[in-house]
Amino acid sequence: MACPGATTPSNSPNPQEIAQASVKLLADAWKGTADACVAAGESARKACQPVLDKAKPAIIAAANAVDAWDAVSQQNWPCLARSAVNILQQAMTLVPSLVLPDIVNSALGLVNSYATGYCPSVAADAGVQ
Repeated sequence: MACPGATTPSNSPNPQEIAQASVKLLADAWKGTADACVAAGESARKACQPVLDKAKPAIIAAANAVDAWDAVSQQNWPCLARSAVNILQQAMTLVPSLVLPDIVNSALGLVNSYATGYCPSVAADAGVQ
């Protein structure tokens, strides 16, 4: 039985909408990571601060690429997004006891999975020390 007025979803998602949603997920993941670091105590917050400081401009760069959405930015945003994911994931390395909310892990995993398909050559070292 068909629903009146229902349309068949497109099999081809709009790449810019996916990019916009990915950037939103990254921003939410940044906030969730920051909240988890604060909740884990002062030493965790201090350890996380360099990661958060480095991730924020990476997320902004990805957002700017999505906003521009020209040929170059369409090629660059997945690498920028994947770089932001790699940086945020370093919080877990720096603070092994850090527990990120499931939604943060899911957001990072989803963005990384999508971005990896378009940017397989991101360097593993995101450079946070």
